[in-house]
Amino acid sequence: MQTFSYGKEVDFNKVALYIEANNDTFTNKLHLFANKLSPNVKVVDSDTRTKVHLAAVFACNFTNHLYSLAEKVLAEANLPFADLLPLIDETTEKVHTLSPAEAQTGPAIRHDWPIIEKHLAQLKGKEKTIYQLLTESIQNDQL
Repeated sequence: MQTFSYGKEVDFNKVALYIEANNDTFTNKLHLFANKLSPNVKVVDSDTRTKVHLAAVFACNFTNHLYSLAEKVLAEANLPFADLLPLIDETTEKVHTLSPAEAQTGPAIRHDWPIIEKHLAQLKGKEKTIYQLLTESIQNDQL
């Protein structure tokens, strides 16, 4: 599972490959080939591949959209998105050693309602709805 970017080489040694075939012979051949690309090859069924893709959408595509929303908030304050990169890097690094739930920080996990209300007052439309839904989701996950 990996996103591809034009002009950027992929290190397949770090990428999980999920394979599926309709018989054992082809599965074995596909596995041998895939192992030449990556040491992390998993034989899965279609339902599992669909779940992997769904997880990737949450982890990558939705996260990237949240970065875009953050960029808009910073632009309103005449600040560059690059100011968030150390925070993003640290957050990403944490999930290499902690589960995402253990790495969760921020006003939602702390139930810091004064800050949450201050943030909500600054938002409108879809951004406010997204903030509310994510806050509720974070708080409900800790139960």
